[in-house]
Amino acid sequence: DSAILADVGKAPDPLDFLNERLSNDLRPTLFLAQLPNLVAGNISIVHKVTGSSRTLLGEESAGISAVEVAERRIRAGQGDIFLVGGAVIAERKDSIMILAGGGWGWKGDPAPVWARPEKGGGSVNGSVGAFLVLEAREHAEARGRKPYAQLGPVFSDRSMRRPGEAAANAARQFEAISNAAHHHPLAVITGATGVAGPTREERDFLAGLMEKGEVSTVRAASNMLGTAIDASFASNIALAALALSRKGFYKPTDDTGFEKPLAVAPEAIAVITWGLWRGEGMGLVEAVS
Repeated sequence: DSAILADVGKAPDPLDFLNERLSNDLRPTLFLAQLPNLVAGNISIVHKVTGSSRTLLGEESAGISAVEVAERRIRAGQGDIFLVGGAVIAERKDSIMILAGGGWGWKGDPAPVWARPEKGGGSVNGSVGAFLVLEAREHAEARGRKPYAQLGPVFSDRSMRRPGEAAANAARQFEAISNAAHHHPLAVITGATGVAGPTREERDFLAGLMEKGEVSTVRAASNMLGTAIDASFASNIALAALALSRKGFYKPTDDTGFEKPLAVAPEAIAVITWGLWRGEGMGLVEAVS
């Protein structure tokens, strides 16, 4: 790959050169889509998982959908226990190239995500892995296991990211989650990326909810972990469950004043993930009653 990139600029017809080299000179490699299947297979072998596995591809949306599918299957009685998760390695050169090529990378000094939109915006990716055991309550109690928290409904959607479309999806999702919640107001843990357009729109959406008293405060987990892409939703569900199980919440991690401190620990948390490019998802996590 490096040799092709080095020579393509010297070729009289770069497109023909690239097409010829890609067709003839690359050694056979494992198709990228098989890598998650290998991870799932290794997990099944090491941890003696006896059920089948499903691999979802598609960056943030895949991570949201994985949790959504497991939650809905448990609620529908189609399964009692699922292992759900994802992982991303930020140091991969191809990931860095895609981030830079899309104009999504943050180029300035370290700054919280809420401060980046006014400075051009950009994401700082992080290497994150997160796996959750999602289990029907009766099944967990029969095994003598104490849950960290209770997972409520999970929703996913997708927009073309025209102005206001992502916020409209989020508004519908939040209304459904708020109606299902047993505790109000909700705190929020979000995977906001820092990319200018979506982060600004999400910030305005959340500010409106705080003004109406429907949300008590917001925490951008990416200030601590970096943008977790495929693992964003699962890792934020885990952070929400840990906070609720310990009857606490995370300190503000920005200097803009957007993230307010909390005097009382929340009992319900909305977990939000908007993709760098596409995809909007939300889930409810509540303290065990």
